[in-house]
Amino acid sequence: MTSLTTATTSVVDEQIEGLLGTIPEFQGRVFVGKVPDGEDIPTDSRGMVAPYVVAIFGGLIQTRTNRRGIVGARGNLKHHPFTVFVTGATDRQARRLCDRVRDTIEGVEFEGTGEISEDTSGNTAYPGNATLKPTRYSYMMTFSLLIGA
Repeated sequence: MTSLTTATTSVVDEQIEGLLGTIPEFQGRVFVGKVPDGEDIPTDSRGMVAPYVVAIFGGLIQTRTNRRGIVGARGNLKHHPFTVFVTGATDRQARRLCDRVRDTIEGVEFEGTGEISEDTSGNTAYPGNATLKPTRYSYMMTFSLLIGA
């Protein structure tokens, strides 16, 4: 297999997932895409939702209007957005977990990338339906970074 010569996301996504896994409050409850089918929402010994996080990784977006650039489309820097849904048992816990996520990943730079920066934070609290059991509060945070070839 030949090595890839354009920007890719798979290794970076795994590194981001690994960073989220270092946050002790999540105790390894880091999911990609969604909580897997057939898996119950994690709960603690009191029956309250245990904190967890879901990462949804976007693709790559050309950063230039003129896609050709100096180095061509394959060599251009690409913008890589991703979303993190942070969930806790209470609104306050979920907001504090957002702070932990931000503190853990913002500014991190991997080989061949720019720093992770936050685009929006805490802009959504859902579900608003307290009849869902266990009750949970989730916030959506969006981040992005640049990936080079």
